[in-house]
Amino acid sequence: MVPTNAPYWVKWSLPDSGFNLLTSPSVLGITNGNGVTATTPIAQGGKRWQLVPGAALPNGPTGFFALVQRTFTKLQVLLPGETNAPNTLTGKIGTPTPVSLSTDGGAVTVTINAVDPTFHIVNSAPNDMVDLTSSTDSGASIPPAAAMANGTRTVQMSFSTTGNQTVQAADLTNVAITGGTSSAITVNP
Repeated sequence: MVPTNAPYWVKWSLPDSGFNLLTSPSVLGITNGNGVTATTPIAQGGKRWQLVPGAALPNGPTGFFALVQRTFTKLQVLLPGETNAPNTLTGKIGTPTPVSLSTDGGAVTVTINAVDPTFHIVNSAPNDMVDLTSSTDSGASIPPAAAMANGTRTVQMSFSTTGNQTVQAADLTNVAITGGTSSAITVNP
């Protein structure tokens, strides 16, 4: 049954591996539009159908849809206090939240995203092995390399040295993928 909050169906032909359905209020710049991810597409008869919830439609009197293939080219490293922000110079907004060795044990959650050149997260990225290091804190406690899932890996790590620290991510599966470096985070005593 079609839910009442999903007023539209969008249909396209297969194959569509690596493509994302986007919506935008303008045909200009639609490749920077918002992803329609609230429902799971259905494949049938060489076509894919996706319900579009009303909340996924752009504001205003017009709406356009496009299928865009995002290419995984680099890694993005986000710290607490930062959020992914596609189509910006750094690909993120916010400032890392400082941590404390005495109260937090220097613990921090690090998010590594597979992104395209404009910092859109590539959910269809392969499950490449990603390794983290800290060139500024040789005593940091970092988990071993592990695979991303759906273009993301989230890990808990701990710094051991005060001051401004950074985290680097490297793709061990595909050396052609550009590694990422976090913003500096302040580690207090």
